[in-house]
Amino acid sequence: MRSLIDGKTAILLIGNPGVGKSSILNTLGGNFLSGYSCTSGLTTYVSKQDVIIDQKPYRLVDMPGIYDSAKEGSSSGDSVTDNHLKMLREALNDGHAYVIFFVISPRNGRVDPSDLAMMQLVLEKMDNGPTVGLIITQIKARDLIHIQSPTYFSRIIQIMKNNNADLRFLTSRGPLVLRDHDEGFSDDDRYHIRSYITKFTPRQVQIRNMIATALRMLLKLLKMIIFH
Repeated sequence: MRSLIDGKTAILLIGNPGVGKSSILNTLGGNFLSGYSCTSGLTTYVSKQDVIIDQKPYRLVDMPGIYDSAKEGSSSGDSVTDNHLKMLREALNDGHAYVIFFVISPRNGRVDPSDLAMMQLVLEKMDNGPTVGLIITQIKARDLIHIQSPTYFSRIIQIMKNNNADLRFLTSRGPLVLRDHDEGFSDDDRYHIRSYITKFTPRQVQIRNMIATALRMLLKLLKMIIFH
C-alpha cells in the first residue's frame, strides 16, 4: 500500500540538529530554510512540500532535529526534545507511506552516541518496521576511507535489525556518504542524493508515544558501552 491519502511517497529525514537535513531535501526540489546556526538547528517546525521527481509525486517532510546535545540535561532541552518527538509522531501517523532516512554527521570520524540513541528510540516505537536508509553527511576528506569501511556501521545496522527495520535496500547498497558541503552540494552530489533516495519503496508506519527521558536514558547507556 503506497498511501492511504493521495498516492505520494513521503520522504522524511530524521536526525539531530545541524546535520543538513533541509539542504538534502532542497536538492530534491524543496525550498526549505537551510544553513548554519552556531547554537542549534534552523528548522523549528514541520514543513511539507509536494514535488515531482522523475515524473513521480513525492511529499518532502522537513522537521527539527530530535536531540540537541547543546541543551543536554536541561529542563528546556527535555521540553524541546519532547516537542520534536511529538512532531515526529504526528508526521508519521498522517496516513502517507513513508521512507525514513536517518541522517548523521560523525564527530572526528566517530558515530555520536546521541545518533544511535535517537535511531533506537524512533525504531522501537514503531508498530511495523519502516523502510529505512542512512545518509552520512559533512565528512572530512581525511575520514572518508575509514567511514566507507564495511565494518564501520555495524553497530547502526544491528540497532536497525533489532527493531525490525526493513533493510533490504540499505544492506545491498550501503549508506549514502556525502563530503562537507559548506559551499553547497555539487552536481554529482545532487545526482547521487536523488538516485539514492528515489530507489526506496515506502511502507505505511504507525509510531507510539516517545518521551525525552527515554532518549536520555538510551544515550547514557550507549555512552557507557562505547566509552568504557
